[in-house]
Amino acid sequence: MFMINLKKFYWVCFLFIPSLMSAQSGLLRSKRVGLYISSSNFDFQDFYYLSAAQFLKIKEDRSYAGELKSELLIRIGETLCPQLQSLAEADTVYFVNADIDRGVAFQKGYNSLENKLEDPLVIPNTDLVLVINKLELSYRSHRSVFIRSNQMFTEKIKVKKAQMAITFFDPSLPELALEAKTCYDEFTSDKVAFEFDFYREESKLGEFFSQLFSQWWWQIEEGVADNCAEN
Repeated sequence: MFMINLKKFYWVCFLFIPSLMSAQSGLLRSKRVGLYISSSNFDFQDFYYLSAAQFLKIKEDRSYAGELKSELLIRIGETLCPQLQSLAEADTVYFVNADIDRGVAFQKGYNSLENKLEDPLVIPNTDLVLVINKLELSYRSHRSVFIRSNQMFTEKIKVKKAQMAITFFDPSLPELALEAKTCYDEFTSDKVAFEFDFYREESKLGEFFSQLFSQWWWQIEEGVADNCAEN
């Protein structure tokens, strides 16, 4: 009997609809878009604590003791939404995590463990929802060699890395989903033009986020679903 993987079939159909993959991401143009960050799938190693705390204090004067993860999640979402709206020429981009009514409506039907919508959803004033269903910040050790006063020295450097997955959902058609997986290494990954600015002039972590999301956007424009094999 001939059988077809419906999940893969729908994903491929969605991916290759020309109007959705046009330049400058026609996928979002003139759409009302929600951005949701899955807290359960957002994680970072202890190495990031200090730089994250410093990043959160930019334009703020407050302490984040004990709430660093949730505050970082909020800052990412609030920084990303207006820039994405402008870049993608969307009608609106709002942060689902911070919108009580639409947030509740979305979470009722979203399965974060399997990253899927269980049933068609009715979310007011929303055409598409982007879900950051994976954001893992890690690091690797890199040994750097330099010469000073005719002597050779070695130094261990911690290099920031990230794995991220963002899925596009049409709430009315839960079986149709487009996922882009982005991996980034601040030393070895190719650098694309900055399209997002997470206070990159004021924060090394902000520069890292700026490059990570700019890489994701480049993949969306170029139709690259997954760059992790190269990074």
